[in-house]
Amino acid sequence: MKTPGEIASTLLNLSEREFFADDSEFLWNRKVRLLDIAFEGVAINAPRTVDTAQRTKLPVVMGIRMTGTRASDVPETEHVLLCATDLDTGEVRLARAFFDTKAAEFGEDEPPPSRERYEGDSAQVRLYDARERLSLPWKTATLSVCFLCYDWVSNVVPVALTGPDAPEKGVVATIRPEPDLAPPEKKRLFGKAKANLPCFRQTAQSPPAPKDGLAVRVDEETFTEDHLLPIHGAFTTVARPRHILGKPVVHAYSGAGEARAVAVVPITMIVLCLGERFPRRIEWGVPVYGAGAVATGTPLTGYFSLDALTGAEPPLGPGPYVAHFLLEGTVLGPLRFEVPAPR
Repeated sequence: MKTPGEIASTLLNLSEREFFADDSEFLWNRKVRLLDIAFEGVAINAPRTVDTAQRTKLPVVMGIRMTGTRASDVPETEHVLLCATDLDTGEVRLARAFFDTKAAEFGEDEPPPSRERYEGDSAQVRLYDARERLSLPWKTATLSVCFLCYDWVSNVVPVALTGPDAPEKGVVATIRPEPDLAPPEKKRLFGKAKANLPCFRQTAQSPPAPKDGLAVRVDEETFTEDHLLPIHGAFTTVARPRHILGKPVVHAYSGAGEARAVAVVPITMIVLCLGERFPRRIEWGVPVYGAGAVATGTPLTGYFSLDALTGAEPPLGPGPYVAHFLLEGTVLGPLRFEVPAPR
């Protein structure tokens, strides 16, 4: 079975002339070839460099191959999302791949299309203008681009937008949510002390921090009516100027002493549900604790324990969901979970 990266580097290896062609009829042959490849999933490719002074669009080619059952249950026209992270500013932009930008702003409800049932495997290869879809500022920037299709994640493609202007400088994210510094509750749940959430210290429930990227685990022992999705996470990323706090922020955890936040790393969680055409997104600013100053380019390792669904708008109804986590251009997911029905 081929990986998205392998499909991107072979079938989707378009030339610059093809990326910027006025029509995309030439993609038909690649669609036919994709049907003959042992692959299920979504893959993308894009030019690694785009001169904003010479070009007016950011082309991204997507190839998706599905079984008939998958195509019927997860229609690509309803569930494919284009995601881009600006690594200079930390901003994350999302847009539905199939969306009429002239009809409404992102998020407005539209009548659902009629559902079709597919018997055999299907494949599509399409070109998108990420600048138009995402309303990207047409300026010098370093982007990380990917596609999500419910529980599928494409490969991630780096794109450098170049031009006469300097890249925009980001600002340090706000620490959010604020940690719960109160003494731990004495109430016990399943024989263990109930933890205070949110917490940004390493705990016994924290997963090991990866050398690069993000790790997340669901704390199934602390599900309550108030905690719909309690999770523990750990990450390591390279320090950028927009991460580093000019002055440390002190968090005095009751019974655990003080912790000095020297940096803040933004994490975006995207929550998707079958049949819902628009994502929920939740933004966190996770403090990184340390004893000394942080230098740009050095590793930052942080931890978080929180109820991931706090702040979800609109609130999630009962049923199954998937979540993806975006950290500095990398993607972790899917994390599957279910919101229980009210008792």
